[in-house]
Amino acid sequence: MKVDIPLTPPEEIGFPDFVGWFHSNILIPCPLYIITTVDEHGIPNAQPNTWGLPFGDKFAQFFVFYDWASHHTIQNIITTKEFVINIPSEDQVSQAMRTVEHYPRGVDEIAASGLTAIPSIAVKVPRIEECKTHFECRLCWYKETHRRGQDDAGVLVLGEIVAASGDNDVLAGTSPEKIENMKTVYVLSRNVDTLNMKITNSMTYGTIDRLKDFLQLEKDGRVEYI
Repeated sequence: MKVDIPLTPPEEIGFPDFVGWFHSNILIPCPLYIITTVDEHGIPNAQPNTWGLPFGDKFAQFFVFYDWASHHTIQNIITTKEFVINIPSEDQVSQAMRTVEHYPRGVDEIAASGLTAIPSIAVKVPRIEECKTHFECRLCWYKETHRRGQDDAGVLVLGEIVAASGDNDVLAGTSPEKIENMKTVYVLSRNVDTLNMKITNSMTYGTIDRLKDFLQLEKDGRVEYI
């Protein structure tokens, strides 16, 4: 029997459980990215995001993601037309998540989060040294989207990947070896039982280092939460 999942969570479901509401509750994995940008004065901004996806073919590669219009990330991209996707491993997740804090304009958010900015290859936006891999992007287009019941618009951003880089240990070896070394962070919202809309537990951010079933990993005690 199929069960309908409401696209809009009930009002009593607060942050962070309403984020990625339906795909989190059906356990679509959402890798964690740190998006870096700069403002018109060149001051870096950093923000975690899980609503993104790389795609493309031999002749063109792109990265698409979603964010809110009120965030500095979107405002900077519209102004400078550039951004960098930095992908941390589980070893850096606690430090990387410091970028979730909202700093005022004019603050170097990479430095304020205890991370290290390094120059990029093709864009003016810096990479984060502590992250494992990086996609440097130039803006192709952006489109505002309606957010049900909200004044703040959402924004869908498409960027062309113009340069990519990564650490030696995630570029060499077989695919299983790369996966083992990368230890990609997946952000899970498992707090709400969607069938009865009840909060079930306080586990929010999970990290997984192998491409196996989420539930089996949890049963084996191999899913770590912070």
